[in-house]
Amino acid sequence: MTGWLTSKGVLDVAERSGSFASETPGGGGTFTREIVEVDYQYAEELILRERANEAQEFVTRVCVVATDERVAVFASVSASNLGTKIAPRSTSARCPAVLREMIRLHRDWEIDGAQIPSGRPRTFTGPEGGAEVCKIILSGQRKFPLILVSEDDDEFVWDGLDKKLASDLVGLGYVSTVDSDAAWEISSRLGRRAACFDGAVRIYWPNIGTSLDQLVSTVWTLERMLDAPANTNAEDRFREQLRQRVMAASALSITEPAEIGSVFRAQTRKRLAELQGNASMIDGVYEIANSLADDLDKANRRITDLETELSVEKTRAENAEVQLGYAGQTPAANDATSADSEEHAVEDEEGGQGDIQAGQAVFYKKVSSTPNFDIMRRRGDCGHNSWESAHAADKAWKGVERLELRKDWRSFLHCSRCKGGGVWKVTF
Repeated sequence: MTGWLTSKGVLDVAERSGSFASETPGGGGTFTREIVEVDYQYAEELILRERANEAQEFVTRVCVVATDERVAVFASVSASNLGTKIAPRSTSARCPAVLREMIRLHRDWEIDGAQIPSGRPRTFTGPEGGAEVCKIILSGQRKFPLILVSEDDDEFVWDGLDKKLASDLVGLGYVSTVDSDAAWEISSRLGRRAACFDGAVRIYWPNIGTSLDQLVSTVWTLERMLDAPANTNAEDRFREQLRQRVMAASALSITEPAEIGSVFRAQTRKRLAELQGNASMIDGVYEIANSLADDLDKANRRITDLETELSVEKTRAENAEVQLGYAGQTPAANDATSADSEEHAVEDEEGGQGDIQAGQAVFYKKVSSTPNFDIMRRRGDCGHNSWESAHAADKAWKGVERLELRKDWRSFLHCSRCKGGGVWKVTF
């Protein structure tokens, strides 16, 4: 914890509270730290508040407790608005660096007997690997989600995607990869409804039973992952969606270890016993009473927040059931999830025909075609680095010219890895 504060720029880590220069330009951060040692037990709570942007701040709380039986760590990350404007806010929470370091240094962390995801992906190949993945998916003992990354033409949609996702979800989810043979075995055993192939990524949530009817999963197809609004990066957008989905589920599933509150309460009782009958130390009693009142207020606010989050998740589940009812059958593995479509519906429609600055690169995708020109629309960067000159793309050129009402571009490149009409990078 001390090393984490030092990395944040705290000058005096011995202080119990203070401020530091935030990594966000123009922002700032504050911290509070409480350490308790009582009856051979140790507990520490560290709370960091960092300005995320002009409208939000991130609050990171990390608690460590050491008893005779075990060492437990609990962390939470939340975002709060600094103003009262009713508007959508984009947040991008990440695993605190101190947790990454703890998991890296000690590989024996676990929850209820299940090993904590280490941030390293596993690889399954061939029919045998596919069969092993099916056992993991259907196991009723699994405590963490399994994120399966499939290949498309022997490569992932983005280079190193498995390692990046494993790093994003350290401590929260197992990340594994399958080749085409393993993916085919999974499809043949579990059916198309639970399949993962052709570059798709699927989350298999911990199962409540051993039947396919009880299996819950979330899928992103290759096409869905590559789709991105203008002025965005497809890979960054997808990783944020996946990270938010898993972190939201963990917020409703992981509870604080009871030992943390127990040690702090033991310290409070000890202090009260020391103060009992000593009228000259009445100020200390008032201090403890006020501290307990503050803790109660925090607990009540947390309960309210969790009830709100639970209500939102219930509404999403009810909406999903209604949509499935209208669909008549469960979407196949190549169907995009409706939740993601709704979440980013507004963003996908934005992008306009605003002014393009000299030297700016703009990305386009063909959405339709006519005999004389392609119909193009702006989109975000696909995230690939496989650009090739487009020397014979007259219809694409005319499509961009009709869209932007100009043709003074410096370069016109095509992505060799994107399919379905591809993606074009035009630098003006």
